[in-house]
Amino acid sequence: MLGDKDYHRALQEYAIPNEKGYVNNINDPGGETNMGISKRYHPNEDIKNLTRERANALLYNEV
Repeated sequence: MLGDKDYHRALQEYAIPNEKGYVNNINDPGGETNMGISKRYHPNEDIKNLTRERANALLYNEV
C-alpha cells in the first residue's frame, strides 16, 4: 500500500488528469464509469452522481 504522500502524488499526477467524468460505453466491460470508478467493481455506488471526494475515497481504499 502506498503511503499518504505517495498516494496523493499518484492521484494528482496520474489518476485525476487521466480519469475524466461520467461515461457509459456499452463496449466497456466495467459498465458505467466516472473518474476511474466503475459500476462493475462498485455496484452499490451511484456512479453517475459520484463526487470527486467519494471517488478519491474509493480509490484510496483500493491502493
